Amino acid sequence: MARKLQISKVLKIAAGSMAAIVIAGWLQLSYVTSAGVITLLSIQNTKRETVFVMLKRVAAFVIALLIAYTVFSVLGFCPLALGVFLAFFVGICHLCSFQDAIAMNTVLVTHFYAEQSMSWMWIQNEALLLLVGAGIGVLMNLYIPDNSRTIRKAQMEIDGAIKGILGRMSSTVLQESKAHYDGKCFLELEELLHHAYGEAVANRDNRLLTDTRYYLNYMNMRTAQSHILKRIYENICLLNAVPSQTYAVSAFIGKISDSFRESNNAESLLKQLEKLKLEMKEEALPVTREEFENRAVLYRILYDLEEFLMEKRRFVEALTEKEKQLYWEN
Repeated sequence: MARKLQISKVLKIAAGSMAAIVIAGWLQLSYVTSAGVITLLSIQNTKRETVFVMLKRVAAFVIALLIAYTVFSVLGFCPLALGVFLAFFVGICHLCSFQDAIAMNTVLVTHFYAEQSMSWMWIQNEALLLLVGAGIGVLMNLYIPDNSRTIRKAQMEIDGAIKGILGRMSSTVLQESKAHYDGKCFLELEELLHHAYGEAVANRDNRLLTDTRYYLNYMNMRTAQSHILKRIYENICLLNAVPSQTYAVSAFIGKISDSFRESNNAESLLKQLEKLKLEMKEEALPVTREEFENRAVLYRILYDLEEFLMEKRRFVEALTEKEKQLYWEN
């Protein structure tokens, strides 16, 4: 699949790099183009990524300074010294998960090598190049369009798809032949969930001061429910007859479909399910092997439906009152 061109990111990189070079020039720094390159490397897809990358690069810069100063003081400004520096610096960066900082900080250290000096003036020059470049990168990423509407739309599509799957299950379970019953709907649901999860992650990572895990938790809950629905689908396909108990199971699946919405805590449905299970236990035992097998499948479907509803109840129980007001009442 072709990657979607992010016009806003392209423009941010171009404008930010240009601004960093201009500011570095205004500060009369040497190697001003490096500030532009640092900005280019600093602008990530989300605000949180951009800030974390900047912090890692600043920390790695301090490490690079210490290693470079030690190595150049002992070996002088020669190719061997640069090689020894890289060996230590790259190794430490890998241990500290600072891989993103290797290339950029190596370029800054090569400026010391080119000038044959690590005087305070040059250390200050490289530090300012880093701060200007990374700082502009963070500033350029302060504005990222809010994708809450996109997530809300995806939620409605996901809930609509699950509601449709439940409705189809309610009618199909009453049919002896399941030849027409395929699992294409689960592929479509999986694609919707995958897209929505990516949007939820982006939403979380673009909020530096607020907690928006609601959307992520919601997608995780719906994903877990989709896996349970797949099991129910497989069990429905195992039925080769329509026992009398099937009508009650079908009606209950229909109730779940009819009441399927974001704010339903599933409490009422769980109570109805418990009552249905007790009623089925009181019925006469199956006589033939076929009746026994089909009854067993119906029980598996009921227990999967219980787990399906429990997923929703656990999700609702974990919510704060503030989250309910924010996401359910607006």
